Amino acid sequence: MDHALLVRLCVLSVLCATCPCASIGALSVETCSATDVSAGRCSDPSHSSFDGDSGDDVALMQVLSKTPLVLAKRSQGKEQIKGAGASSESCSSLANMGSYFNIAVELGTPGQLFDLVLDTGSNELIAAPSCNCVENGKCKGAKKCFDLKNDSSTFSLLTANKSARHSDDIFMATMTYGSGTIVSVVGSDIVQVAGTKADMTGGVFVMTDSSKLRIGGDFQGIFPLGLPGAVALQTDGSPLWAEAAKVSRYSVCFNDAGADGKFSVNIPELANPLENIGTDHWGLDMQGISVGESADASKVLFCSPSSKKAGMTTACGAIPDSGTTLLLGSQEHILKLYDTICDEWPRCRKAAEHKTFPNKSKSQVFSSLLRYCGVWLNEANATIDEIPSVHLHLAGKAGVAQAYTLPASAYIVEAEAEIVKVVTKKLFGVLPVDMEVPTGKTTTMCSAAFSAHDYVTQKNGPVWILGSPLFYQHQVSYDISQPEAATMSIMDTPCTACNGGSSMLSTKARKWTRTLAPRFIRGPLVEPSFNRSRPL
Repeated sequence: MDHALLVRLCVLSVLCATCPCASIGALSVETCSATDVSAGRCSDPSHSSFDGDSGDDVALMQVLSKTPLVLAKRSQGKEQIKGAGASSESCSSLANMGSYFNIAVELGTPGQLFDLVLDTGSNELIAAPSCNCVENGKCKGAKKCFDLKNDSSTFSLLTANKSARHSDDIFMATMTYGSGTIVSVVGSDIVQVAGTKADMTGGVFVMTDSSKLRIGGDFQGIFPLGLPGAVALQTDGSPLWAEAAKVSRYSVCFNDAGADGKFSVNIPELANPLENIGTDHWGLDMQGISVGESADASKVLFCSPSSKKAGMTTACGAIPDSGTTLLLGSQEHILKLYDTICDEWPRCRKAAEHKTFPNKSKSQVFSSLLRYCGVWLNEANATIDEIPSVHLHLAGKAGVAQAYTLPASAYIVEAEAEIVKVVTKKLFGVLPVDMEVPTGKTTTMCSAAFSAHDYVTQKNGPVWILGSPLFYQHQVSYDISQPEAATMSIMDTPCTACNGGSSMLSTKARKWTRTLAPRFIRGPLVEPSFNRSRPL
C-alpha cells in the first residue's frame, strides 16, 4: 500500500507567515503558525492539493524566512550495510487482521507498543496516532496514542534547525495511500522490532489526522519495508528502519485461518535470489502467468519476453507488496486469465458449454460459479482445489525466470454476504426502478483475489502488484546488504510460528492453506497507491 510518492509536506513556521506555497512534483509546501497547528488548520489535506507527477528527487522541503528552498535528498543506498542491530536471527509474530497483517513495534523510551500494518511497499514509518489526534476525533478507532511531549524521553520533533525540542518550526507531512490520506508530524525516536533497535532520526511519523483513511478499526500506523534508496519521502537522508537497525536480510510470510504470520530478521543468505529491477519499488521481471497442473513457460497467457517491445527492459513488471490485499493486473490480462482458468476447470468449462449462465463469457461464468460457491462446495467430494492453480513466472535482473505456484486455496477467497431481494417499483408511478430489499439472510460468496488496475511503465510495461496471496503461499525474503543490487527470494516453505520473538522457529509446522474451502477474508481491502506515473 505504498506509497509515498504522492506526498505533500507542510513546514510550520512563525518566521514566515507570508511565504508563498512552493512546489516541486508531488510535493507542495505551505506555512502555518503554531496556533494553526494546534487548531488543526494545517492538518486537513483539503487545504492544499497534489499538483501532478513526482519528480526524480522527491524529498523533504522547507520554506523559511530569507532562506531559499531546500531540497534535502536521502542517501541513494550506495553504502554496504554491515553488521546488525542484533546479529542473531529473531522474529516477530504478525497478527492476522483478515485483509492485512500487523506487527508489534516498540516506540520510544520507555518503550510503548503499537500494532502497525507491515508493508513492503512503503517507505515511511507511521509509528502511532498522537494523543491530540485521538482526543480531537481525527484518529477514530485508535485504542492507543502517543503523547508527543510526555511519552518518550528520546522523542524529538524534526525542526528547521534540528536542535530545538519544542520549536515552532516543525515539519508535517501529508501522505496519500490507496486507502486514503494520513497527516503526520515528523520526528525522531528509538524504534524496536523483533528484538532489534534502530535510532530513527527524522524517520518517525506520528499521525495528527487519519480521518480520511479507509481502514476500519484500531489503525495505529504502518511499518515500512520498502526498497532502500527508492524515490520516497525521506527526511534529510534518514534511513529506513532496516537500514538504521543494520538488518541486511529479512523475510515475511502469512498464515491462513486466523493464524499469525511471521517477520524474521538476520536470516541466512537467500536461496535462489532474484535481483531487484525496480528503482522506486521492489520490482521483478514478470514473464507471464500460466494455468494448469504444472508450470509451463511456453503456455504463459501474456507478458512473454518475446512480446517485449523495442526500448523496453521487460515485457511486464511485478511488485511484491505485503500491504495490498489482492493481486492486481491489467483488465485485459485478468480476463485472459479467467477465460483460461474456466477452460481448465471442468465444472466451469461444462457450465460455459451448456449455457448454464446465458449470454456470459467464460470469464463471467467463472466469476458466477465462484459467487455461488456456497452451493457447489457442499456437494460430495467438492473442494476449492478442483479449480486449477496459477503459476507466476518471475525473473530478476538476469532475466532467468522461476515459476511460483498459487493453488486455488491461495487465490480464491470467501466472505459472508447479505441476501437481498430485487424488486421493481415505479418511481412516481411512472419509471420502473430496481430496488434491493434486505431479507435478513446471509450466504457464502467466493471471488478470485484479482482486481484490475492500470499501471503501465515505459521500460517495464504493465506492472502487476502481487499482494497477500503471494505471502500466504510463499515466504518472501529480502537482502539489502548491497542496496544497489538488492535481491529477493520467494520460497514455497512452511511459515512456522514465531516462538515469542526470540527463537527463529517453533516446532509447529505451518498449516498450509485449506484445501476444503477458500480462504476467508474479513475487513476492508487494503489497496495499493503506487504513483502510476513513476517507473517500476
